[in-house]
Amino acid sequence: MSAEPSTPPIPLRVASVLVGLEGAAAAAAGIGFAVAAVLGKPADRATALTLAAVLVILGGGLLLVARGLARQRPAAATPAYLAQFFALIVAYYQRHTLLAVTVGVGLVAVATVVALAAPASRAALRRS
Repeated sequence: MSAEPSTPPIPLRVASVLVGLEGAAAAAAGIGFAVAAVLGKPADRATALTLAAVLVILGGGLLLVARGLARQRPAAATPAYLAQFFALIVAYYQRHTLLAVTVGVGLVAVATVVALAAPASRAALRRS
């Protein structure tokens, strides 16, 4: 049995918190879409419920990635980077319609990438 790694460096903790917030936001949005699809009158209920399910699953996955980062698991780095890549794509394509969302999502994604790429974070995630 291996001992639990030491306390993660501050940048890695920041990245973990930010990914966790993204996960919680995605899960909350999914639950909101599900409630709206069931109680409201969406144009296409099946699509609304599918979107809700995808968001809840995405949120749960991001919460697991955040936990992995907090525990300094090297395997959590790649999904964390990928999530930020896709967040930046979403922010870019929403720039003309949802400016507040674009700015918020973009700033969180960039801050997370900076925190993940910090030398202390990279060193902590390189340990096995």
